[in-house]
Amino acid sequence: MLEAVGPERQGRGRGCRGGLPVHSTVDHRPRALEISGFTETDLQDLLPHFATGELEDCQIDEPSCLAVITYRSRPEAEQAALHSVRLNGSDLRLSWHQPSVSLTSQEPDEQETDHDEFQEESLIDDALLQDDDEEDDDNEPAPGADEDGP
Repeated sequence: MLEAVGPERQGRGRGCRGGLPVHSTVDHRPRALEISGFTETDLQDLLPHFATGELEDCQIDEPSCLAVITYRSRPEAEQAALHSVRLNGSDLRLSWHQPSVSLTSQEPDEQETDHDEFQEESLIDDALLQDDDEEDDDNEPAPGADEDGP
């Protein structure tokens, strides 16, 4: 007799546990579009034209007519790129914006300070090691002393 697999008893296999995917990945692709090719007269229409998804950030450099619009997700940014290539009869130039990411959040002066502090700490450690050697010498009998003596 075959048993029915239902909510009380589920079969083994791949899939979701508790409604969440077992294997998931994080999308690190850019979500920001760099937009150029528009004029100063197009500025008022630019943001509504690209508001096809949920926007996180919008930076417009008016003198150079360059804009960077960041979307909440990559698929939203891709949809905007596909449907927003023309504005007021002009072709726009779109590219993925790659923000410059620093490896550390500290200023260069702060990094040098940390390096100097590390050197000072290592000098202190060396001094402690020397003290340990001197303490070992204190516990040893003096040269020429009789070990059996009082």
